[in-house]
Amino acid sequence: MAAAVSRPQMHGNRIGDDQGVRTQTHALRITDGGRWSGGRVCDNDLSGNATAATRFETAPAGGRWRDNDE
Repeated sequence: MAAAVSRPQMHGNRIGDDQGVRTQTHALRITDGGRWSGGRVCDNDLSGNATAATRFETAPAGGRWRDNDE
């Protein structure tokens, strides 16, 4: 994400790569040009990516992050 996002809602998603050779590196990435404030990220399956579940070049500010499988 390279834009400002305020109060996003992510709930009940599966964001992963189940190919034999994984090409998707992260389920969620916030770039250094992006901003994430508030919102809720709950009950998502972010597992199965080539590198990691998340990559935050700019840390998210606030919000609720819970019960996500990584």
